[in-house]
Amino acid sequence: MSYTLLGRSDVPDFEGEGRHYIHDQTGAELFHLANDDRENFFSFAFATLPQDSTGVAHILEHTVLTGSERFPVKDPFLQLYKGSVHTFLNAMTYPDKTVYPGASPVADDLINMLRVYGDAVFFPRLLPALFRQEGHRLEFDGAGDLIRTGIVYNEMKGSYSNHDNIVFDASMQTLFPDTLYRFDSGGDPAVIGQLSYDDFVAFHRSFYHPANCRIVLYGNIETQRYLDLLETEYLGRFGAGQRAPAPTLQPRWDAPRQFEWTYPIEGETSARTTHSVNWLLTPITDRDAVLEQEVLADILVGHSGAPLAKALVDSGLGEDLSPVVGIELDLAQSVFSVGLRGSEPERAAQVQQLTLDTLEGLVRDGLSPEGIEAALRRFEFSGRELRSGPRGMRVMGRALRSWMHGGQPTDRLHFNRDVERLRSRLAEHPRLFEERIKADLIANPHRSLVTVRPDPDQLQRDAARVSAELQTIRSDMSEQQVDQVRAESDELIRLQQTPDSLEDVATIPRLGLEDIPREIVTIARESTASAAIGGAVLLHGGATNEISYVDLAFDLPQLTAREERLFSLLNDSVTELGIGDLPAHELQQRINLSTGGISTAQTNMARYDKPGLIRRAFVVRVKALDRAWPEAAQLLELILGKADFTDTERLVQVADELRVGIRSALVPSGNYFASLRAGLGVSGLAVLEENSNGWSQYEFLAGERAEATGAELEALFTRILRPEALSVNITASQAQQQAILGWLPALADVLRARPHFTERVPSYPDPAGFVVPPDAQRPTHEFLLSSATVNYAAASFKAYGFADPQLAAQEVLAHVLSTGLLWEKIRMTGGAYGAFAGSRADVGTFSFASYRDPHSAQTLKAYAAALEELAAQRLDTAALEAAKVALAGRELRPLAARDAGFLDFRRALVGVDDEYRQGLRDRMRAVTVDSLRDCAADLRARFDSASVAVLGGADGKDEMIAAYPQTQITELGV
Repeated sequence: MSYTLLGRSDVPDFEGEGRHYIHDQTGAELFHLANDDRENFFSFAFATLPQDSTGVAHILEHTVLTGSERFPVKDPFLQLYKGSVHTFLNAMTYPDKTVYPGASPVADDLINMLRVYGDAVFFPRLLPALFRQEGHRLEFDGAGDLIRTGIVYNEMKGSYSNHDNIVFDASMQTLFPDTLYRFDSGGDPAVIGQLSYDDFVAFHRSFYHPANCRIVLYGNIETQRYLDLLETEYLGRFGAGQRAPAPTLQPRWDAPRQFEWTYPIEGETSARTTHSVNWLLTPITDRDAVLEQEVLADILVGHSGAPLAKALVDSGLGEDLSPVVGIELDLAQSVFSVGLRGSEPERAAQVQQLTLDTLEGLVRDGLSPEGIEAALRRFEFSGRELRSGPRGMRVMGRALRSWMHGGQPTDRLHFNRDVERLRSRLAEHPRLFEERIKADLIANPHRSLVTVRPDPDQLQRDAARVSAELQTIRSDMSEQQVDQVRAESDELIRLQQTPDSLEDVATIPRLGLEDIPREIVTIARESTASAAIGGAVLLHGGATNEISYVDLAFDLPQLTAREERLFSLLNDSVTELGIGDLPAHELQQRINLSTGGISTAQTNMARYDKPGLIRRAFVVRVKALDRAWPEAAQLLELILGKADFTDTERLVQVADELRVGIRSALVPSGNYFASLRAGLGVSGLAVLEENSNGWSQYEFLAGERAEATGAELEALFTRILRPEALSVNITASQAQQQAILGWLPALADVLRARPHFTERVPSYPDPAGFVVPPDAQRPTHEFLLSSATVNYAAASFKAYGFADPQLAAQEVLAHVLSTGLLWEKIRMTGGAYGAFAGSRADVGTFSFASYRDPHSAQTLKAYAAALEELAAQRLDTAALEAAKVALAGRELRPLAARDAGFLDFRRALVGVDDEYRQGLRDRMRAVTVDSLRDCAADLRARFDSASVAVLGGADGKDEMIAAYPQTQITELGV
């Protein structure tokens, strides 16, 4: 026997049994949570303990997936991605570990992924050229100047220009000055260039032995199949090794400390300083203490009405809570953080003192029993709710949290039992949480006060530093060294441009199209009607674990331009304002006590058989335990029937939070905002979305006096909430479905009782509630200038939509591009973190976008070149089949009942039926290499009229203007 069973135990939270083994020969440990879930999961996890900020663990995470002993292709990860039906496939670097997880609903597919990943982590090639591609390298640009580039290098340049990332790094690293957590495992761009290839290889040799590996498995594949495969293909080839020690604990301070960091801005004049107060708490293996800290964090800052969050936001010392708020559990010791952003540099002491004063007041006066109970119910609801997405990922996260630090893999897998034990402790010690505030926060001197302020000179200063460093390197280079840099560049280009042999590609195990069902996955539904409302009622069942899900969709009438701009503020305000004598924080408390959450959203959808019309809806979603449904229904009636917008102070706060949220997301999510902007020139639906969620919304909010909009929001809300415009989706047990159906007349009465209900009667151009979108704007080339040191390049143009027979080829083409030529041209060669192609059937558009990209114009040219190449070449039939497998396999991904029900509801609202979906599936399976070429040729011709938007920094702007002189510059000031 190659393994020893260390333990097995029931894990009722995941309906299975935990089986913990050690491999006798190597010391590798394996944990399988075996149950009946067909969405199987694996993860290889290694303790990777950095000793500097060169990002060696991060670069290694990238490079082990660029070819291995059995799979000697340039990018096995990409080859898997092209033709797998995975529900998760990635790798992540944490401050003290690196994990390689994958999940799939098809057992053979999961085993294929595990084989490729296992060979990658244990037997990688680690070619020097690919280290330079993925990590960092020197090369000469077209002007003959020495530059530094590399995928991880460019990725981290993007991270280091992101305010929120900088706040997080500062908040964590300052608390751990004597441990490995003071380093950036992702890599500091100023230090990454110091990593040598030899040190890189030595890091793999030190940490990637099986003795240092924990393997997490989940699902219904037999444990013995895993054990045999791992022994035969990997573990049996190793001898005993050395396990890395658990990260050392940070010695305790005897007094708080204060720090100041900066982040770069471009053209910003308003205050955007963030102050963060951070505490080092307990070892992560102290299970009871950590759970108490999790619940306490929710009590204090878990929602806008929580007492510490409310005190900070109400103070006026900043615009919104810091992006780093709450409990951090992925380090050796837990951390609690809280603070404010949108503040002034000199307000650090005030923010800290207000935090401490508020905590002392809560200890003195006692926490609200309702607030404690609401937090506990939220935790219990979270433990009960069945969610989409690989459950194995949640098992991995909880298991590694203790296992990597000396505990057992099952220590944090008994969530419901732990919450019950916490309730027992709370019954014996009613002031349990007040005492924890006192011990962990007030009396804890291991506290950092971090100020992160904007620095308008940082971009120029960093650029000057890099330039000086490169000039020094260049001046010190001998002719032999110059020739070596050029030779290495040529070597990498040859490697990148040389296709993998068909024999090497064939080593990657794949499913065939015959392994994928021809029939689409359907969602069972029952349609009914209620005399109380004008729309349909859809009923969905499934395993809801005694939870009811109700979705209310109110068709939107044709809105004025101003109403369009106000809608996001309306959406964010509905559950955030007080109602009559019920203040906002008490409303939040009631929501947490009675429900698992109430959310609102605007959705815009095109009707597939009615070109030119769209269905827009204001959607209210509520979830509650079946036994608590009557309370949830009463609360929903209160919110929809009596919500008012007269709390101008809170309304201003909500507007500030919305505005700051958009501003803070611009750089880290630059591809999203650039894509929204590019869509303005193509689709009226994109105009609506950009006005609501993009830079246009930020500009609107920045110039608006929110306190003056209350009456308009009230009128708009009343105009929307009309029973005749309401469709309902219910996902629950049959008994609950009938109870909720019986409640709809009461809801309709409440809506009609709203003041001024009859004053504004909505109109629809179509009886089904469809409206006409605005016209698209003229396509343009626009550069959104920001503080980002990398770029996000987007292009969008009219293409094929729902009714076009060519749509199937377009969908396949988008996948082929994203997993082929774009990856090769923009990531591997160009050094960007990612690039994507997308087909949007509802509005008939095709789009491109890049992520953390050192280029702008060069990337746009790569989009066109990729289409040209596909139009000129016959795609390999095996690659085409892999794309069909991946696309058809998307529907095999298991959905929780709540998500399946809502997906089917959205389809019903726009008339997408199963007959149409099956037809599209059949046409997709029938796509040929010739039809794909024809589609690529047609899209290439359309690309010349694309609407283009790039979000980036000064270097990207200069590149764009040089290539496209007509480019318009929009300064974002972030």
